Amino acid sequence: MTVPLRHLLLGALTVICAIPGPVLAADKSGAPTTAAPGTLVRWTAPGTTRCSMQGRTWAALQETCYYPIDLLQKPAVIAIARVISGRREVARVSVGPFPYETEEIDLPDIPQGNPSPGDLERDSRDQALLSKVWARREGPAKFTLPLGAPVRPLPEGKSFGAKRVFNGKPAPQPHTGSDYATPAGSPVLAAAAGTVVAAEDLFFAGNAVFIDHGNGLVTMYFHLSQIKVVVGQEVTEGQELGQVGSTGRSTGPHLFFGVSWHGARVNPMFLLDAPSKIPSVNEASPPAVHAGGTPGTPKPAAKPAAPAPPKSAPAAASAPSARTPAPQAPSDVAPPGAKAPAAAPALDLTTLKEQLKETKAIGFFTKITLKNQVDDLLDRFREYYQGKAKLTMTDLRRSYDLLIMKVLSLLQDEDQKLASAIVSSREAIWGLLADPKTFATLQG
Repeated sequence: MTVPLRHLLLGALTVICAIPGPVLAADKSGAPTTAAPGTLVRWTAPGTTRCSMQGRTWAALQETCYYPIDLLQKPAVIAIARVISGRREVARVSVGPFPYETEEIDLPDIPQGNPSPGDLERDSRDQALLSKVWARREGPAKFTLPLGAPVRPLPEGKSFGAKRVFNGKPAPQPHTGSDYATPAGSPVLAAAAGTVVAAEDLFFAGNAVFIDHGNGLVTMYFHLSQIKVVVGQEVTEGQELGQVGSTGRSTGPHLFFGVSWHGARVNPMFLLDAPSKIPSVNEASPPAVHAGGTPGTPKPAAKPAAPAPPKSAPAAASAPSARTPAPQAPSDVAPPGAKAPAAAPALDLTTLKEQLKETKAIGFFTKITLKNQVDDLLDRFREYYQGKAKLTMTDLRRSYDLLIMKVLSLLQDEDQKLASAIVSSREAIWGLLADPKTFATLQG
């Protein structure tokens, strides 16, 4: 079974992990809405029931579709859609370049400032634990907007999106949440009702709590001095989760508050303010036509709907927050658009490989030139496990997920069945790669 499984894995990864992003043909019927990475746009109309973007589908929230743009989304034009009174409408969002600044941080003499191999192994275990959070199926929304303040009074959030340099070493990814300079011991509050899905002492995040609020929304609270909830506990908006502290990678008391919505990391400030302040999508346009190629940056609309987030200095009392989980394409394991929760399907690499082989959404010559790129990804895993590369599991997860997001974007309107299969298999394939023992057997 070892050799066939490895061949099937390679067959799946060949397409999933090495396809250039799509270019959307120009739609002259209307200019796309513009947005920066880490922001979101809304599309509201009576009768709106479903929303879709990048190969995934979800329920509208009070007849409004919210489309979050991940912090690491590359410049591109993204097709979005909604179902309103039984008909499907399509619009486009033009994502601009990464607008955030760089921050240089001097960490004190703490393990997180110069992690040992043992520390990095602990972080790998943390990420494996959190992968279960990102694999959860999206349930019904337990919240409305705006969200409640995670601390009171709520100071200005700082440093979302900042590219950080710790003691002269660039962090592998930008700061994915906001820091709130708040006195030690201040109560940390649930931003909305939900289920506690993680409550752990993590290496970089320190004492951390993750809450699933349904509809793909997960909020994160890092660096707590203590945790007062347990996994599986149902909480209400405003309920105390713990207290502000300085655990993990931190230089002083503060709260890191992060938001992941439908797998995209966005600036929490958009969800803490009135929904009417979230930029609105321009008038719907006819469905865009896909063509293979490299993502391009279209001309922005005459009146941008989503300006770049404001630039601000880091909070004086706030230290850089912990590394957060790598970008997640779909956060649910079930195919997009599933009507009701069900058990996650088992990994079926044989079927997935056949779908990848037969799809017409990916050109023949693209398929046959991907093997080297897949081998490169596998080589990086091999070097990581052999201790020959200065990589972390977070670095590898980021590379894996970014490539997954590209292929889902390519398939979003061309091959929904295959996109659903990739969503269903994504975490299982990652599990094979992220387990050193399983990975070793795949190399046989």
